[in-house]
Amino acid sequence: PSEPARSPVLFPLYTCQDCEDQVTFACLASGFFPSPAEITWEGVAEGGAIREFQEVLMGAGRYDRSSRVTVGVAEAEGVTFRCRAEHRGSSVSIDMEGEKSLGIWVKNRWFWVKIGDFR
Repeated sequence: PSEPARSPVLFPLYTCQDCEDQVTFACLASGFFPSPAEITWEGVAEGGAIREFQEVLMGAGRYDRSSRVTVGVAEAEGVTFRCRAEHRGSSVSIDMEGEKSLGIWVKNRWFWVKIGDFR
């Protein structure tokens, strides 16, 4: 018997890069079968750096894939970034909102931490 198709589950990830003027939002599409799944971003202005990563075969024949976008801290404030995973004609998405990221000032550096729910 063949393995039934399984849609990805999305997980948001946040980090900062050089912690003063850039923030990175990433999205992990996890547990899908079969391959492939495509990840796209909405809300990213021109100049935002998007990086796609290859799919990885995980245990139990499921796949993971991730993508990230890096933007200036000022560009992230008040903006909703939407990560969308397309798989076998259907899609799932998750929103990551700049105003729901909390900037913590530590030794003159900003660290971005997700607060709120995972939709």
